[in-house]
Amino acid sequence: MNFPLFSAIMLIAMGGIIMEEKDVVEVLQYYRHDIMNDLQIISGYLSMGKLEKVEKKFEELFSFYEQERKLMHLKAPKFILWLIRFNNLYNNFRLTYNIQVENTQLSMIDDILIKQSKKVMDFYTSISNLSTLYEVNIDLIKRKKPSQIEVNFSIDGHFKLKHNAAIISDLEKEFDVYKRENRLESSFLIPID
Repeated sequence: MNFPLFSAIMLIAMGGIIMEEKDVVEVLQYYRHDIMNDLQIISGYLSMGKLEKVEKKFEELFSFYEQERKLMHLKAPKFILWLIRFNNLYNNFRLTYNIQVENTQLSMIDDILIKQSKKVMDFYTSISNLSTLYEVNIDLIKRKKPSQIEVNFSIDGHFKLKHNAAIISDLEKEFDVYKRENRLESSFLIPID
């Protein structure tokens, strides 16, 4: 059993989130698929004698699972589940995330966190090209004074912005939107404590 996944399922159960059995199976299938892909890549590198590639892949996996460990400790089950299911929910977006929050439970802001994050992704989905694959990075950062969580989205790819200037200006009231070459960046802050 994949222990981070087991932790996620337990967290969801303890957080009172009700999931249909088919949704739980979908999450398990997604995880199994990714693990099998990683193992096949490692096996392929080993069979070709490319040990440096194996080492690099293991480093990537250790880094991923370290981030996932931090994610599980947030105790924000709705947000955690959304991140775990992200690549299935948004077909032409691929996610990486960086959790820079330690020793802080976010259960009290879970609803706000998921609502704002979905709003950001709804906006990006509305201006994306379905035939383009976008790389999404989400950073969660704990700010001390005042005590708040900063959520940053960085999305690489070409967006259809001609008709959406009005949408951007409306959304900037809720979260910042910046355009930098082939990248869009958004951020928002949520007070904690």
